[in-house]
Amino acid sequence: MKLRDYQRLAIQHILRRIEDGCSRMYATLPTGTGKSVILACVAVQRQHAGRILVLIHRQDIALQLVNALHQAGLKTGLLMQGYRELSAPAVVATTQSVTPTMLRSLIEANEEPLSTILIDEAHHAIAGSAYERIISDIEAATGPLPVITIGFTATPYRSDKQSMLSLLPTCAFARDIPDMVRDGWLAPLRWEQVRVNIDLDEVVTTRQGGELDYAEEDLARELVRSAITNAIAQQVAPKIGQRPTLVFGVKVEHAEQLAEAFRHKGLKAQAISGACSRAEREQLFADWRAGRIQVVCNCTLLTEGFDYPEIAALVIARPTLSPGLYVQMLGRGTRPAKGKQDCLVLDVMGNHPDTSRQVVLPQIIGISKEEGGKEVEPREMTDPILKALLGAKTETGLSLLDPIGQSPYRWTAYRHGYFAMVGRHEAAIIERDPKGSGLYRTRLYTMQREQQPEHRWIEQSYLPLRQQVALVHDFTSAISVKALSSKEASWLAEPASEKQLEALQRLHPGLARQARAKGWTKRIASDAITFCLLRRTLLHPPTT
Repeated sequence: MKLRDYQRLAIQHILRRIEDGCSRMYATLPTGTGKSVILACVAVQRQHAGRILVLIHRQDIALQLVNALHQAGLKTGLLMQGYRELSAPAVVATTQSVTPTMLRSLIEANEEPLSTILIDEAHHAIAGSAYERIISDIEAATGPLPVITIGFTATPYRSDKQSMLSLLPTCAFARDIPDMVRDGWLAPLRWEQVRVNIDLDEVVTTRQGGELDYAEEDLARELVRSAITNAIAQQVAPKIGQRPTLVFGVKVEHAEQLAEAFRHKGLKAQAISGACSRAEREQLFADWRAGRIQVVCNCTLLTEGFDYPEIAALVIARPTLSPGLYVQMLGRGTRPAKGKQDCLVLDVMGNHPDTSRQVVLPQIIGISKEEGGKEVEPREMTDPILKALLGAKTETGLSLLDPIGQSPYRWTAYRHGYFAMVGRHEAAIIERDPKGSGLYRTRLYTMQREQQPEHRWIEQSYLPLRQQVALVHDFTSAISVKALSSKEASWLAEPASEKQLEALQRLHPGLARQARAKGWTKRIASDAITFCLLRRTLLHPPTT
């Protein structure tokens, strides 16, 4: 099985965590980057220790995982409705099928112990769930023998207060969408809003399935109206041009109504649902790929397990509070394809958009301003500070749900991570793991005149970016000076002051010349001064 570089790294970091004695962990990568391949390779590496149980929450991805395990060279059985293959070295099972009685049969079907549990879509593995029961029962059944549990997910964070971290507290490897776009494994994304006359404040929410989201019937009452679907089609049609487009509705009736609205705008559109026969689906997909259909409307049928890389526009016409659902929908358009420059994402929002009432692309990718037409592919860090001082390209590398963009601090990216002034003399530094895990550590650097600079660890262990940003906020809350550290400060857009320019002249005459010639703002000048003061520690971080 041919592995990509990051897949190879993921496997190495997972195995290293196991060697270090960690028994419960997770890895997070975006949809469309081959998590099933990583899972299968980890299973092969773990087969020497005993049998492997792969837990899934939906039957429609079972065969895909079985095929991945077979391709990796591991004989695999299947346990779900219509299948009861219990004695294989590896078994893929739906959580609904692993009842206490069935689990005993699974354990007794082979003398080899169940040593490894691999969980697909691991964000569903929360306290009180079937996953917790199954993991606990297997650990109890194996006695002193160690059981390793590894989860894989594109969305480690949920819309409610529950978290998989209670079951899988350690992150072994992380990659986000900007990482994958930067390296060419995912297509760049562009974002625009589609505003229609809906009010999400009036829609009931529910925790059906565990995660907070809108009640389907109540959301449908708000959306399944001809005036709304016509307004969506009217705005979307000129934006998508000739792009192959996938539209997500709230239910089948909504998908059909959207398809009809697009046809009235002169587009070749068709709705698809579970009511379509297999032959009808295959014909529709063939017509789509051949260009005879441009727009396909569905509700949940094509959310997971469907692969058409040429999709170049997504219309999220069913607002959601679920990061998991949103990222699954987003994953249908992020795969690269020949001739595909980017994927346009159109979020349907109300006339008075409120991102606390729905997940939208800026929250996922990391746009600080919610302006239509904003290009959201990871950009090179074009700050003259970095060009002049580093002579290297640096990407923003924002993480899922954008912890840097959501932070009140004014973070600046540099070669190894991010830095921000948080107090009058204190800077917080977030450093990326040089071994490529995609995790970070944090420290506080203190600079005062006539005193030796010092640094203190905020958290020396490598953790996901989101966790480290939260730790920085907690650690610095008592010393933060909002007027200096806030990215919303009113002075940032003003022209650089003479005092700043004189400071730059002392620290780096070349930057001072650029600042005067190009008319730098106070923000750029301030960040340049901070970088110069931190330069030694930023470019040569401590090794312990």
